[in-house]
Amino acid sequence: MSEAKFLLVEKDGEEDKHKSEFESQANYKFDPKRYVLGNVSFIDDKYGPYYQDLTLATGMGYQAIWREDLSLLLEIGPGYRYQSPNLDEIDDDDLVMPYDVQEFIVRGQAELTWQLNETALFEGRITAIAGPSNSSIEARASLSTSLIDDLAVKISTTQKYIDRVPPGLKNRDSIFTVNMVYRF
Repeated sequence: MSEAKFLLVEKDGEEDKHKSEFESQANYKFDPKRYVLGNVSFIDDKYGPYYQDLTLATGMGYQAIWREDLSLLLEIGPGYRYQSPNLDEIDDDDLVMPYDVQEFIVRGQAELTWQLNETALFEGRITAIAGPSNSSIEARASLSTSLIDDLAVKISTTQKYIDRVPPGLKNRDSIFTVNMVYRF
């Protein structure tokens, strides 16, 4: 599974948000319910709290529920995080950590997929990352409905809570999107 996202938001004709995300994961099942995984995630958030963020993680996964219309996957494992400060967005005196972060982390994730009916799909995911310098929890929820064979409308929200942020910035970042999705 691989996913790339690009977000550009303008307010009053000026760029307000510019975010790029890439995530890829490979799983290897060694029995019907358990698997090992390798995950890489990269976020470049020009106006985010203060980091470019790269995580590499491995771990174990478990299929708690696996039915045709409903699945729940649970994952946990160790990893490594590299982050660099967003010096362009934050003043030098605002930074909590004005240096690169390189540390070992623990990553956990729960992912729910529920096919409500032939055309509607609910997807939810919670990802927690904990390390010595900072911890975060990200919750994503989306509802998509097919219009025709390979074309769908998708409404989604992402809520991300970051434990430590510079003074004056919020710990929570929210994104709400409405998309047209083409599956090929």
